Amino acid sequence: MIEPGKFSFSSIGKRWSAILLGIFFLAWVTNIVIVIRIGGSAFPAGRREGDFWIVEEHGKTVQLSASEGWASCLAGWAMAGSAIACAIGVLTLYCRGDIVEND
Repeated sequence: MIEPGKFSFSSIGKRWSAILLGIFFLAWVTNIVIVIRIGGSAFPAGRREGDFWIVEEHGKTVQLSASEGWASCLAGWAMAGSAIACAIGVLTLYCRGDIVEND
């Protein structure tokens, strides 16, 4: 379990951690807004009928336009990519010594 105050950050570590967490938070909020707006999930899968996709998710049927489907997928990939980038960034800062574990 990580305890408060167990790690100390250099000025570079603080700056980059704040940037990475800000990007992750922005992607997370964008993903939540898009998912709530269209009423589906980040990666919709369904059948195509004309210009729309009919998606059955969580017990309800949602009709998505092509642009809504693409926006939903892009938001999902942005969320996943920002989470991976945040994890790699923090690991890199830890390996460089910008984040140090206190004894």
